[in-house]
Amino acid sequence: MNVSPLSLFTSIACARNKRLIVEILRPVGIAIDKTGMGIPLFDILSRHYPHIEGVTFTPKMKDALINMLSNVFNNKKLIIPTHEKLINQLRIFQRTGAPLGEHDDCVMALALAIHSALTGPHAGETKTVWEF
Repeated sequence: MNVSPLSLFTSIACARNKRLIVEILRPVGIAIDKTGMGIPLFDILSRHYPHIEGVTFTPKMKDALINMLSNVFNNKKLIIPTHEKLINQLRIFQRTGAPLGEHDDCVMALALAIHSALTGPHAGETKTVWEF
């Protein structure tokens, strides 16, 4: 499985750029955090790409996403891109879970990408999933 998270954008102004990214990359699965600031972005993108999955981050969902990510790591089914911020966040997350005051945006983006790859409409046949 080759899963590549894109940086998270929180501004609605970035929706146009994300639409361009989707059109260029043509991912088979997209999962977006549709909690809080993610709701407007999900609303904009889902009008153009109805296959986008909006994921509401509840404590239960966040735990499920992290467990899924952990299982993929443990089974060595993930290639980590050379992305310093992601690697640093993964190291912190591994030691302390979701530490108070630390950012976990990249870890959660990767977890959403894994979720899309494993549970989306193309689960099992997915080669690359882009999450943003």
